[in-house]
Amino acid sequence: MKPDTTAARKTFPRWLLPFLLALGGYLFLAFFSLQRGRLPLGIWWSVQATGWIACAWFLRTARASWPSMSAILVMALLFRICGLWATPTLEDDYHRYLWDGWRTLHDGSPYDHAPQDFFARPETRPPGIETALNELNHPDLTTIYTPVTQLLFAAAAAIAPGSLVTLKALLLLIDAALILLLSICAGRAAAWFYGWCPLVVVENAFHAHPEGWALLWLIAAWICARRRRYFVAGLLAGVAVAAKLFALLAVPFLVWRRPLVVVPALLAALTFIYGPILAAGSSAEWAGLQAMAGTFKFNSLGYALLALCFGPEAARLLWAILFGLLAALFFAQWARHKRSLAQAPVAEVFLVFFLLAPVLNPWYAVWLVPFAVAARTPAAVALLVAVPLSYATGLNLGDPTLANYAQPALVRPVEFGIVMLAALAGLAPIRRRLPGALSLAG
Repeated sequence: MKPDTTAARKTFPRWLLPFLLALGGYLFLAFFSLQRGRLPLGIWWSVQATGWIACAWFLRTARASWPSMSAILVMALLFRICGLWATPTLEDDYHRYLWDGWRTLHDGSPYDHAPQDFFARPETRPPGIETALNELNHPDLTTIYTPVTQLLFAAAAAIAPGSLVTLKALLLLIDAALILLLSICAGRAAAWFYGWCPLVVVENAFHAHPEGWALLWLIAAWICARRRRYFVAGLLAGVAVAAKLFALLAVPFLVWRRPLVVVPALLAALTFIYGPILAAGSSAEWAGLQAMAGTFKFNSLGYALLALCFGPEAARLLWAILFGLLAALFFAQWARHKRSLAQAPVAEVFLVFFLLAPVLNPWYAVWLVPFAVAARTPAAVALLVAVPLSYATGLNLGDPTLANYAQPALVRPVEFGIVMLAALAGLAPIRRRLPGALSLAG
């Protein structure tokens, strides 16, 4: 007699195997992240590839048995727990987060002085804060991080100054809340994609980037707008913008239905948050932002091509104009057809912004994830897959022939070539055959 496997199938969901594959990859990354020295890029990319293979396998197996929301949340949290004690070695922004939190607690503001002002200043500082001061990048510039994000850094510093684990634990809780909000706003598919997306897992949980903090407020505003609570939506949108300026790209869609309610609420929130800074007469916050906007460039496509044709100064203006025109086109098409907020082309606007901007750090692409499910845009998913290639820099490769943040010649052609091929595929009938799980409403 053949063994009866029916009961086994009921007690062993098929999606458990891809979960275990992804979990194994993140445990592998956590182990190597604890070793001395810089993490080999081959390991970083291999874990990313494993995570995406697990996502594709999950979608294939989950069609017949989609997991519960509680299961999705538990799996996402287990992925992130793997990164709690991992020390980032491929980039070092977390030192600035720890330093800013400490300065906010002690000075009331991290904007008044650049970190280098404290190099020779006698002050009793915890060891973790001293390390952050000595190792953060661009110590001559004031912080670029906005006030609501500074509150997050200050909360971590209040619990345990200089503790990266504490900051990561807060980010884990934020991701958990965001996953639950996404399940309300866009259904289990969106919650699953954010919970499982390899780029989100490694950038939020392993590198401690606070993208989820700003997204949390933006998605909360989105839910309120869809429920016609426009005043609250405006307030929350203002908080999101004050957490990270990227939220501004989504604001026009929130404003459109009730501008006379949303705009005053948004401005009221921004006035309340920025008022004390402006009243104190501090302009130091803008110095860091101006330096980044005016001089920084990394991993760019549109700006790099424009700079090649017209020079870097003209390119700084031209890319912004081009983006404004394309974003207005997306918005006008959406508004003209009177589509719902759920159909707003936010993913497309973010995608165009990232492809044109002078700076595209890998963690910026996390902003695509909550909106990519609704858009079902292959190019957006392709960018999430390809953008980790940008970690190939002179510093991370240990290549003395390259500057610290310079990339080998082939990196951007391969990275953006993948995105362009996916964009072409999106124009073909293959777009209609995307996995059915991504179109679930709940």
